[in-house]
Amino acid sequence: MANEQFANLDEKYKPTTIHDIVGQPNIQRKLMNWVSTGRVPHQMYVGPPGVGKTSTAVALAKDLWGANWRFNLHQYNASDTRGIDFIRGEIQSIVQTVPVGAPYQIVFLDEADYLTAEAQTALREIMQRHTDKTKFILSCNYPHKIITPIKDRCAIMRFGMLPENIIAKRLNEICIAEGIGHEVGTLELIASHANGSLRKAIQFIDQYRDASNNITTSQVKEDMQILDAHDIKQLLKSAFVGDVEAYEMQLFKLYYDGGFQASELLSEILTEINQCKFDQIIKQALIIQTAKYDWRISQGSNELLQMRCYLATLKNIVNGTNVASGYID
Repeated sequence: MANEQFANLDEKYKPTTIHDIVGQPNIQRKLMNWVSTGRVPHQMYVGPPGVGKTSTAVALAKDLWGANWRFNLHQYNASDTRGIDFIRGEIQSIVQTVPVGAPYQIVFLDEADYLTAEAQTALREIMQRHTDKTKFILSCNYPHKIITPIKDRCAIMRFGMLPENIIAKRLNEICIAEGIGHEVGTLELIASHANGSLRKAIQFIDQYRDASNNITTSQVKEDMQILDAHDIKQLLKSAFVGDVEAYEMQLFKLYYDGGFQASELLSEILTEINQCKFDQIIKQALIIQTAKYDWRISQGSNELLQMRCYLATLKNIVNGTNVASGYID
């Protein structure tokens, strides 16, 4: 009882069964069918963090094996051990063990897109040889990094970012269960800043409830440092006219003083671009350019440097340079 009392809410309210999975109805339906038939294929879970990939694998194991699920679900983070030695050692050893009270076991490899090409080739061979006794679930954010022979052996399950109304509804259910008070609109505000991640939204509830078990809108707004649309408009206005000193000063203020990450800035920039009254060709070029730099940052490039480079390209795009040829530098 004590452990449950002080447990983090995101852990306490993880799905314990496939029926508890929130916001992924197509995936939920497939899993329930596989459990009912017992025919579970290799799977690949694709989607951003916080949308329930790991929780889904655990819920599947619980529904398949009940109390024996802990003995038959083996979880690894492939970003920690990404080489061929891990596959030929740890994974090769696991697939040779006998499932406990079950016809097969599951190996869950989180962040499998971090595995080296050599490790993936070795994994493919293991998946092929041991498919009768071991089912693999690979979780990844970037499926293009997984070799085709592995993808061909997996049922691809695409996890979407959860809609704000679904997140707010789940937060309300948790608040009722925990006796957490909140002002009107507070849960919707939290949901709007969770970027589609239910886990992050639930963590916000834990973070913002006070000693009286209440959440106030003012506290959420203060702590979240909500990005003002006016700041983004000013940033873009300076970039569109090529005022380097102005847009870099604004960028540094948002990044260093405001604490906003590049991904947050680009997300708000994209929202503003969608509302701009530009010619469709120019608007499309701006969206493509934003996506390109967002991808670069996601691959580990220095995010502040990439933001400075990104803003430096916007004047030429708005003026039509390189737009007609379809090429954007």
